[in-house]
Amino acid sequence: EVSIGQGKSAHISLADDPWWVEKQLLDSNCFKDTFHNKCEETLKSEQDVMIWLKSKGYPVPQVKSSLETHRNGPALVMEYIKGNTMKESFLLDSENRTHTRKLAHLLAGLHMRLHRITEAPASWRQKIPQELPVFHTESHGELIPLHLDFKPQNVIISDDPRKGPAVVIDWESTVAGNQTESRIQSAYTAISILLHPTALFDNDDALPNTKTRIEQQRKRNDRRVKVEAFVSDFIDGFPLDESKEILSHVSLAAQLGLFLWPDRDGSHNRLKQMASSNSLFLQEHRQSMSHHKSK
Repeated sequence: EVSIGQGKSAHISLADDPWWVEKQLLDSNCFKDTFHNKCEETLKSEQDVMIWLKSKGYPVPQVKSSLETHRNGPALVMEYIKGNTMKESFLLDSENRTHTRKLAHLLAGLHMRLHRITEAPASWRQKIPQELPVFHTESHGELIPLHLDFKPQNVIISDDPRKGPAVVIDWESTVAGNQTESRIQSAYTAISILLHPTALFDNDDALPNTKTRIEQQRKRNDRRVKVEAFVSDFIDGFPLDESKEILSHVSLAAQLGLFLWPDRDGSHNRLKQMASSNSLFLQEHRQSMSHHKSK
C-alpha cells in the first residue's frame, strides 16, 4: 500500500491499479463489525455525492460504482488526480502575488460554480445536524450543494489540462441548502483560512531558520499579511453583489465555525467576536470592497 495523503478523518493510498486511489476513514472503529456499517454508510454517501456532481459537470474525481472491502474497513475508490493541492501550489510561490491571487480567484470560481448547481437531493438537507441552527433557516427556492469543508487543501490543481484547472475532493460532509446558506458557506471558507493559517502554510515551514524572537515575529507577520491578502483576493473573486452578501453573513459563518471546530489556539474567542459583530472581518477586508468598486 502506497500512502499519498492523510487528513483529519481519512487516509488516501494508491489502489492496485495506479489509475485509482482508495479512501479509508481513520476511525479505528471502522475495523469493528459493529461500526463497519456506519463507516460504509459515510463513504457510500460521499460516493453518491461525487457521482451526482460529476453528472452535473462539476470537477470531481470519477468514482467507482461500488465500495471496496478490506480487512481494515471499506474503501471509496476514486480516480487518481495528479497534481498539487492548492495549498501546496500556494507554498511553491507564495511571494508572487499574481500567482496567489490567481489561486484565490480560482477558489472563488469553484465556489460559484458549485453554488449555481440546483436540484440537490432533498435527503442531503436532512443530513444537517439539528443542533446547527445556522443552516435551519426556511429553505426558499431550489436546493444547492454545500461542501462544508471547502478549503485549499481540498482543491487539487490538476497536471492534466483535460481535467480542468482544478478538481475538488473530500465531499463526506456535503449537505444541501438555499442561496443564503451558500453565501454562509463561502464566508465560512474565508474566516477558516483567516483564523487557521495552516490552510495555506505548514507549521514547520512557516518560520524556517528563525534565530531570534524578532525574526520569528517578523515571519509571523509576513505570513499573516499573505493569508489576509489571499482571503481578500478570494472575496474579490466574486461579483460585487455576492461579495457584499458573503461579508454580511460573517457572523453566521462564525457560528458555524463554533459548531464545527475544536477550540484550538483561542480561535473560539475570535469566532465569538465575529458571531456578535461583523466589524472585525469588515475592517480587515474593507480594502477588498474598495477594489471591487474601482473595477
